[in-house]
Amino acid sequence: MRHFITTILLLFLFSVTAISQDGTPINRKDAQGKKTGVWKDYYKSGKVRYVGQFKNDLPVDTFYYFYPDGKLQTLLVHLKKDYAYAKMYYSTGDIMAEGKYFQQKKDSVWKTYGAEGVLVTKGGYIHGARTGKWETYFANGNVAEMVQYRNDIEVDEYKAYYENGNLKEETQFENGFKEGLTTFYDEDGNKLLKGFYKKSMRNGKWIYYKPNGTVDKIVEYENGKAKDNPNNLEVPEVVKSQRKEVLELEDLKGRIKYD
Repeated sequence: MRHFITTILLLFLFSVTAISQDGTPINRKDAQGKKTGVWKDYYKSGKVRYVGQFKNDLPVDTFYYFYPDGKLQTLLVHLKKDYAYAKMYYSTGDIMAEGKYFQQKKDSVWKTYGAEGVLVTKGGYIHGARTGKWETYFANGNVAEMVQYRNDIEVDEYKAYYENGNLKEETQFENGFKEGLTTFYDEDGNKLLKGFYKKSMRNGKWIYYKPNGTVDKIVEYENGKAKDNPNNLEVPEVVKSQRKEVLELEDLKGRIKYD
């Protein structure tokens, strides 16, 4: 992968040098004020931030984005009208994310990666909003959590898992809040506790279980607080993948920026 990226960069830098040497102007606009030809933008240091081409004020072909130190940050390939395919990279050269844009907003399936190209998340977008099933993965490839989205809001079924693949939590979301019956399990698959959420706060009776499956205790909650201990706000830990946090690149958050 890194050798491939280096080859692309060498070919690209050669082509940019050729453009500069033959005197072809850059950052031009036509008589109607529309961007045309090669455009370049720079960091304050003078290093190139991006290079790409426009035709009739629309981006075409491939745009190259760079980190301040000159390493490749993003390849943005413009496909048919309104569509583009992006590949983003860490400064190490490892892939960070990949997916499509439609009308400059994320669309279809997107994947993000951690160290050494390990898949972290996968899910779909429609017009920039998360939609449908999204999964987060452990480093071993097992699913860490599964959540459903509608217009960027959590809805319907949610499940979290242990790294060994066993179920950790199952619940439902409604308009971004946990609602209804929720059950937690230990790493061996034994039931730990169950109860009801209302707007992501515990309400009603929550049943705690012993390792042998018998009831250990029952605690009644109101608006997230145990009635016999109102200062205790007990919320079980939600599973998280213990890997590098994946951050989107500044240039490609939400909408694509060309200037």
